[in-house]
Amino acid sequence: MQTSDDDKPGELGTARLYTSQDAKPKTLPCRKIPFALTQRVKDELETLVKRGILVPIKEPTPWVSQMAIVEKSNGSLRLRIDPRPLNEALQREQFKLPTFDDVLPAFNKAYIFTKQDIKEAFWHIKLDEEFSKLTAMITPYGRFRWTRLPFGLNVSSEIFQRHLTQALEGLEGYINVADDIIVTGRGDTQEKAEKDHEKNIKMLKERCKDKGIKLNPSKASEKQEEVTFMGHSISTKGVQPDTSKIEAILKMPAPQDIHDVRRFCGML
Repeated sequence: MQTSDDDKPGELGTARLYTSQDAKPKTLPCRKIPFALTQRVKDELETLVKRGILVPIKEPTPWVSQMAIVEKSNGSLRLRIDPRPLNEALQREQFKLPTFDDVLPAFNKAYIFTKQDIKEAFWHIKLDEEFSKLTAMITPYGRFRWTRLPFGLNVSSEIFQRHLTQALEGLEGYINVADDIIVTGRGDTQEKAEKDHEKNIKMLKERCKDKGIKLNPSKASEKQEEVTFMGHSISTKGVQPDTSKIEAILKMPAPQDIHDVRRFCGML
């Protein structure tokens, strides 16, 4: 069965995975899955194979990881590799991931914000076929290797961020961390900010189309006066902590004794 263009992941180049020279490959047994999930897991595996994200393998591979199942908030399943032994062997790229302090100056004089989400971010990166065998994953329905950068690898964030940073190089008025892109409109007046925003969002979408970056329209928030980003609420009034991130702290009862004070400090 052929897949439609909507089913095809984005394209941000090819990556290789490297393990330490002294790493000892590990082959793990198949993990049992709840009976109630068996058909759903099988269907999801078949979908990923049809999309070319997974490829069945029969030949022996030195590394065999287990499969993890994550039920998302919308009720759908996300299948991912559980690569804990593999992660210990993988060599990191050491590409610096941006911190909030790194990107904060870009919000100066910003009046308008558009938040874009990159659809299936890590899957934009193809894995070299030889190196993809490191991602062999055992399931009740056989072994599969990932043809795209899988969620769960400790190197995935650095690899993706490097490829995306290179693809967006030269653009103005945007901030990117992981799969979030914030486009800003800056200026001394609202009118100037709106014009700047329109220019920046147009350039971003053109670059994404040119580089094969797929955005997720259902998760976009366009032309907002306030956005949440990296645990903060950002608006023309400045930067504040995202209240949803500190809700548990706000609801904590006032400390009554030394034990409560220690508990409160631990929570902070």
